[in-house]
Amino acid sequence: MLLVSLMGGHVILKSTSDLEPRSQRPKTSARTAQRLIAHSMGLKLPASGFGSKELRDQEAARKSRIVSRHKQRDDAWGDD
Repeated sequence: MLLVSLMGGHVILKSTSDLEPRSQRPKTSARTAQRLIAHSMGLKLPASGFGSKELRDQEAARKSRIVSRHKQRDDAWGDD
């Protein structure tokens, strides 16, 4: 239901949703604010989140294992 009333020349619109309690706004951290501002400017912040160094280290170790495995396979089969 939408109720329209005039008070001193101003129009006030009220609906049933105005009577319900406001929902909680999510907490905003400095990192989130920086991301939102950078996004609005068309920039992308470098990834520096939780665990990113550990993930980079794991990825580097995985790549070195793959290279080592390929080298061992090539050494075993020779240059035929």
